[in-house]
Amino acid sequence: MHVLLIDNKSAHLVRLKKLTRQKLGEVKFRLRDPRAMTAEDVEWAELVIISGGTGRSIEKNPLTFRKMVDKLVKAGRPTIGICLGAEAIAVYFGSTLRDIGVRRVGNVRIHFAPGVLIGGRQSLMAYEFHRWAISEVHEPLIRHGYSKDGIEVFQHSALPIWGLQFHPEVRRKDNGGHILFAYVLASFGFTTT
Repeated sequence: MHVLLIDNKSAHLVRLKKLTRQKLGEVKFRLRDPRAMTAEDVEWAELVIISGGTGRSIEKNPLTFRKMVDKLVKAGRPTIGICLGAEAIAVYFGSTLRDIGVRRVGNVRIHFAPGVLIGGRQSLMAYEFHRWAISEVHEPLIRHGYSKDGIEVFQHSALPIWGLQFHPEVRRKDNGGHILFAYVLASFGFTTT
């Protein structure tokens, strides 16, 4: 499988690659900075993952992230935005971010919307490492999960695009972010292990 991994200087990039391989098997990655990503990179990919970031924000780089998401939307490739990647997708579709004033580090409980069960659960713990919260999502985005800070899981209503405001690649204690990651991959029709 060809995976375009848009690298926002994530501190967890090695873990993200490992999780992707654990769930999908044989993977060929193409790493790109969001500023260097081309339409050809997106065309090559069967799956796009937008990593979290260190030292980058939507607030300081709005045009870079708008252009990046615009290319992905036009291509219609299955896409997962993680942390900063989720924020970029949410903002592109009209959501606002809120600075929570402190960097949240550690596990957070994510509650799923009524009627949503993931892995047979109505909630699970996942690892967060961010200072921005997604306050709300609007059509065409659908909220699937939330925490004390805001929206944690959302999906586009018509396109194969998901946002995960946490880091599924980081396992701490008994968290289950990797379960949500596998759920999203399965929603794209990919066989996961």
